[in-house]
Amino acid sequence: MSSIKDFLIEKKLEFSEKENKIIVSIPKERIKDTIKELWNRFNNKMYLATITGIDYIEQNIFEIDYEIWFYDYKTLLIIKTDIPRDQPFLDSIIDIIPGAIPYEQEIYDLLGVEFKGNKYLRKGFFVPSSIINVCPLRKDWQSDKK
Repeated sequence: MSSIKDFLIEKKLEFSEKENKIIVSIPKERIKDTIKELWNRFNNKMYLATITGIDYIEQNIFEIDYEIWFYDYKTLLIIKTDIPRDQPFLDSIIDIIPGAIPYEQEIYDLLGVEFKGNKYLRKGFFVPSSIINVCPLRKDWQSDKK
């Protein structure tokens, strides 16, 4: 785990840790570069487990979490970033980790977060065609069915 922590300290990123988990919050502008640097340093020793999106409507933000597993260290690194709900844009990481495609697609389809540089984004991948023009995981979405 020390190498992951060393990397975060080197990058002047504050983090917390609990058991085999390290959590770091960084500005959205640093997401792509940070993940690229991690990939370059730990290439065959890390795995993007998932990317999740959470709608915090009261704070008018989406939290996007990148969960990365490090095999040799048996450690999960969770990189968190916030983006405004009214400007739901974030740089794609598919050019670094192609396995991010389905995760970015899911967040786009369900929350409406657009990943700049991901040419594979499309509506209707995870939701039925009857609701492709809405974002069903946004807290302010209302279903027509009662």
